[in-house]
Amino acid sequence: MKINVRIENAVPEITETEAAMLSQERIKLMTKMAAYEENEGKKYMSIGSYFRSDYMGMQVIRSVICGTLAFFACRSLCLLSF
Repeated sequence: MKINVRIENAVPEITETEAAMLSQERIKLMTKMAAYEENEGKKYMSIGSYFRSDYMGMQVIRSVICGTLAFFACRSLCLLSF
């Protein structure tokens, strides 16, 4: 059993100039997005691939390791100076 539904004038008609303007705006936006991804976006792409909790966990682990290394470096300098 097939049901044919016909909806007339459901989508307002867009003139050619409006369609061209939409297309031009999309092209401009896509060009800006591509330029962003090529320049600034590279350093932020890794952040976007993680969940927030994963990224924060990795940063905490990195901070703990760097802090531990700094502590031992300072401690060895103090021991060497005395």
